[in-house]
This record gives sequence, C-alpha cells and structure tokens, in this order.
Amino acid sequence: MSSQQTRGNQTQEPNNGATNAPSSYRMSQLLPDLLSPTRETRTYDEGAFLRGHGLVPVTDLTSMLPCHASIHDSDAKIILIIGGPGAGKSTVAASLAAELNLVHIDAAAVVRRLAVTARQPAWRTVCDSMEASGTLPSAVLVNVIRLEIFRNQGFGQNVFVIDGFPHTREEFDLVNQTYDVKMALHLLATPDTMEKRYMQIKMTFQEGERRLAKFNHLKLRYFASLAELTGYEKFSSVMVNASGDAEFPESWSYVKSVVEVSGWIPD
Repeated sequence: MSSQQTRGNQTQEPNNGATNAPSSYRMSQLLPDLLSPTRETRTYDEGAFLRGHGLVPVTDLTSMLPCHASIHDSDAKIILIIGGPGAGKSTVAASLAAELNLVHIDAAAVVRRLAVTARQPAWRTVCDSMEASGTLPSAVLVNVIRLEIFRNQGFGQNVFVIDGFPHTREEFDLVNQTYDVKMALHLLATPDTMEKRYMQIKMTFQEGERRLAKFNHLKLRYFASLAELTGYEKFSSVMVNASGDAEFPESWSYVKSVVEVSGWIPD
C-alpha cells in the first residue's frame, strides 16, 4: 500500500467518530501547532477541511516573528495570578502590565479568541475536545498560552503576567518545567466581596439568575483548585497572598510593591 493510500485511509470526515476519540488525538488532528514542541503558527485550507481532508497547513507564519531563532523558553519570567470570580485578577494583572511594562495574558480570553482565529469548522472541533466542564484539556490550554508567550518573545518581551491560571497541579507543572515561574499571586477575597463585584453590572432578572449560577460554578471551581494547588509544595513555594477584599488602590499598592522588590523586573 502506498504512503498516499495510507494517508487517505487515515483521513476521516470532521465529525465521523470524533466524539469517541481521545481529546489529545482530536486536538492533534485539529491544531497540530498547539501540540508541537516548536509551537509553529499556521493557517489552514478551509476548503480541504470541508471536503473531509483534515486541516492542511498552507502557510508557516513562524518566520514572520522577528529574531525567532534567538528565542529561548528559559528567558521568560512568569507571574501567575489566581483568585475567585470577582477577586480582581484581571484588574491587577492589567495594571501590573501597564505600569511595569509586562505582557498580560488572560487565560480565558486566549481560549475565547480561538473562536475568532480558528476556522469555524475547526472551532466546533475545539469545542468537542473540551472536557464536560467546558474547559480545554490542560495540555492544550498550556500550549495555547505558550504560543502567546512565544509570539511576544519574538518582539523582545520576556516578563509575563498570566491571570486565571493555573487551575491544577498538572497545568502548573507544564508551565513551571518550561518557564521561570517567579511568583504566584493569590488574591484573597471573601465570598460576599466576590459575589458583590461579580454581580454589580446591570442586567435583567433572568440574566441575573444565569450570572449568579455561573458565579457559583466558578466559585466552587476556584475553591477546588485552591485546595489542590496550595497542597502542592512546588506551587506553594512561589505563592504570595495578597488582599483582594480591599478597594483597588490599597490592594494594588501592596501587590505592586511585592513585584517591584523581587528585583527581576526590567528597568
């Protein structure tokens, strides 16, 4: 049997048996660049995909990144920010990035952006690869984040603040074994404070019910993640607690001072 015939026999229709395949297999077929050690960025031939021939890389965009050959994972320094819904993770992360010239990576926004950057049929397969909870498998999420880091390193950025990440020991290990994780800021806030902030936007009664249900889901996920992470010595050794209950100016000044005295923020 020729190699061409073999490849043809391996090709399946996009939805043919996809739900029964392991997540890592489906994702490697869908977006091989996300699981590639070289983190290559590619575009895809949608016409070929719709004809059932899988996703065919047609353009390698890695060469468009300046000085990509000199990029080293070990040069990247990482600040992680965890906390419950409404604890102020994104606010603190964005402020750190703006004032100290860091790169802010919002883990949830990176996943949402896949819906825009990926071809629509491909995005449906991404959704199919998600766990029952609606989250991407750890290995896929980490590789999406790594791609964001790689892109920014190409433009001379080497200090990153990632909010809403990690959720598990596995996610932390996958990042920690590749990059220099300097700090994990944990924003402590009471459930009442988190709920008040999360629910403060204007909404109808029905929207309020849905948002409250989402808040409760995220809160439970946060406490489960916190128990797993704080019981892990590798994570707890870099964790710094900060108040998420205080209003922004007070909590921000403390967080900023913690980061500044670390001594590794570039001038």
